[in-house]
Amino acid sequence: MATKFLSWLSGGGGTDKVKLETMVRIKSIPRANTCTGTDFPVLVRVTAPQEFTQRPGVDLVAVLDTSPSMRSDNKLESMIEAALFVVDHLGSDDRLSIVTFHKSDHHPTELIAMSEENREAVRTMVGNLKANGGSDMGGALQKAATILSGRAPDESSSRIGRIMFLSDGADKVENLRPFSAEFPADTFGLGADHNPEVLRHIADKTSGVYSYVNENPEKMKQAFAQSIGGLTSVAAMGIEINLRTEEGVSISSIDSGSYPADINTGMIQVNDLCAGERKNFIVYLTVPQGKVKQLMTVGGSHKGSKQEAPRIQLGEIKAVVARPEGSTRSEEHVDPEVAAELARLELVKGVSAMAEEGRLDKKELQSLWAQIKGSEDGRAASKSAMSVLDEEMDRMQSESQPMAFMLSWLTSHLWQRATTMGSPSASSTFLTAAMTSLARKADNPEPQQPPKPVRKGNNNAEILWEKVIVGKKMLEKVISWARRKQNPYSRALSCVALLLLAAFLLRTYVITPGPDTDTDTEISPPPPVVIFPVVDVKNSSLMLLDHPGWPKMEEALEVTMRKEMTDAGITSLLRGASAEYLRTATNRYLYLAIVHATLLENRCKSEDVGTIFGLEQKIKSLEAEKETLRVTFEGLAAKCAAAGNDRDAEVLDKANERVAELKRQLQDKKAFADSLMLEVDNTNSHLKDCQEKIKQLDPVVSQMEGQ
Repeated sequence: MATKFLSWLSGGGGTDKVKLETMVRIKSIPRANTCTGTDFPVLVRVTAPQEFTQRPGVDLVAVLDTSPSMRSDNKLESMIEAALFVVDHLGSDDRLSIVTFHKSDHHPTELIAMSEENREAVRTMVGNLKANGGSDMGGALQKAATILSGRAPDESSSRIGRIMFLSDGADKVENLRPFSAEFPADTFGLGADHNPEVLRHIADKTSGVYSYVNENPEKMKQAFAQSIGGLTSVAAMGIEINLRTEEGVSISSIDSGSYPADINTGMIQVNDLCAGERKNFIVYLTVPQGKVKQLMTVGGSHKGSKQEAPRIQLGEIKAVVARPEGSTRSEEHVDPEVAAELARLELVKGVSAMAEEGRLDKKELQSLWAQIKGSEDGRAASKSAMSVLDEEMDRMQSESQPMAFMLSWLTSHLWQRATTMGSPSASSTFLTAAMTSLARKADNPEPQQPPKPVRKGNNNAEILWEKVIVGKKMLEKVISWARRKQNPYSRALSCVALLLLAAFLLRTYVITPGPDTDTDTEISPPPPVVIFPVVDVKNSSLMLLDHPGWPKMEEALEVTMRKEMTDAGITSLLRGASAEYLRTATNRYLYLAIVHATLLENRCKSEDVGTIFGLEQKIKSLEAEKETLRVTFEGLAAKCAAAGNDRDAEVLDKANERVAELKRQLQDKKAFADSLMLEVDNTNSHLKDCQEKIKQLDPVVSQMEGQ
């Protein structure tokens, strides 16, 4: 515990290095007690830096299903689009090979470096793929492994070798031809008919993860992008974590998920870490009676950026406890992060047992999860961690493909790496910034302006067309601007902005045109008639702000607009809907925005939450207390290490508790202050804009009624 908080107070080991941490479940063991078996768990964490100066090259083999079943439901086209995205987003030092499903010859390409010339050639080849192959999964996998194993020794050791395997097949595990498990194969199931058991089997055997997209094959591009985002942001390779126990202390077991671990040598191995990625491992120690306080030293190393470079050593960190004379009330001192990890692992074990039997019993799952939440660790665990697991358990029971969700969830949690479970917008935990960023890019490509069609010459039609183009451009700018932002506190304002945007589109575009003329002619459009103020996209308070739920919100906007059109009997954006209906629908949205903005303004002024000024003063006070404690804490730690004084150790324990509490308070208050500041900045201008737009809309509606 001491090392954990001392590292935080002093700033840790920097942000450009792989970092090790240890956390004990309880901070003290009475001297008369002995801990054996699973009595004393220690969390060992390794975290990759967010930033890195150089990454290893990637050798990727994409195994793509070209069986006849891919012709249905737009699956072939979706696969091609996803593969093209991969081609476009590999770096110049990365190499790609394409292998397709065929009964005999799998038509592979060699590993091709992604130079601009080669990239264009591969794009052409991928774009010409046809669904006229076979369904030989094992043969295609073996060919992919052969390509990677044929690399030179220095390439194999210094570059990442990975397989991306996509199929919609329903083959059974027992029908697979033998294939090599030497290289990780991340498997992707496409469509509701794929067999999740066989793809999870391939992923497990090769140390890969299993993802799937069921209802919308077009989302496979985001799933591929998420995977590529991880591969192209690897910050460390060949990580080895070394556990060295002190005299009298021994390792009972190591819970490392799917990562190799050896209790005899005290080693945990991790192939690679993406930027910002972290892995948690639970080490169970046997601790004897007596005064032993320093239980274990954790160190390690990973490969350097160049083949000939020596391994980079990780800074060592120690697991330490107090050893008081009397007994302690351990439940009051359970570390919430360790408790959350123990609860997660207990859930993984229970779900794994069901998966081994090939079943998902929803009642049994509910009972298991309720039991874990009610346990000592479940009660002590951090609320945020338990909330995530709660949501995942709800989804596992409500998904249309619960078995696929369960198997994808398992591979994700066993490897502590993100998978796509049904929909890219509902991906699992363990996402990194690079994965999220590239997945969003796949979901939001740069819009291309469609060519202007020939329309029937009519002033009303021309005006309508101009309005559609203007509105479309504004929408594209709004969405593009919003997706570049990073603000987790503006979900509510984003919802309001979406509704306002929907209202604007309905109000501006849904106008009953006059009768068309009989001849098709190309007419130069007249100057557009402005019936709604042009929004300043850069500075407007109605801009959409990015958040993790963006894809869902985009879908919600489409659903909302379609429902409004259906309810009003509108079959086209250019036909139907009375002015009275538009007045009611639009004003409802605008009034809703005003009410929301007023509530935000009142919330910011409320005495219950305190003013921003008060929060700033509180934060400064906490920072000052933290600095004072840091000086005292370091002195006590040095004194305890030198003299082993039990009384000082008790003071040190109290300082630990206070430091932990300070850390939580600082994080909560800073986050809350940031959210309030953002809301205050937007509320006043947002309110004024809404009021002004209502004033401008009323005469416009009246004018429309007169026409």
